[in-house]
Amino acid sequence: MSCISVVNIFLILGLVAIGIFVFSQSTLYSLQNSSTNFTFPWTPHPPPQENKTTVIQIDTNCNSNADCSWQITNCCSENAGGYWQCINSQKSVIKCDSLILCPQYVSPQPTASCVCVNNGCVAQ
Repeated sequence: MSCISVVNIFLILGLVAIGIFVFSQSTLYSLQNSSTNFTFPWTPHPPPQENKTTVIQIDTNCNSNADCSWQITNCCSENAGGYWQCINSQKSVIKCDSLILCPQYVSPQPTASCVCVNNGCVAQ
């Protein structure tokens, strides 16, 4: 190939690129300035957000050992820093917001027994 034909190829490619750019900009301009409401079908619409709040009410009162159990009370999981307490799980309320920040360490359930002593749940 001669130098002139290589230069011509680059010039043609440059003109094609400029033409594509001008066309895309004019199409975008006409979409922005049109009076119709145009929504792309793939535009994401976030789901409505519920106003969630974290509610933690711990009750350790008990009448028997069956009332007491180990429960995580900080809304984290056993694999993400859950804080275990011996509580009355039937009377306690633990409702967690989905936006809880938890430390990243494993926190296995305690091996001690969770029992009712003098009307209170305690670890033994």
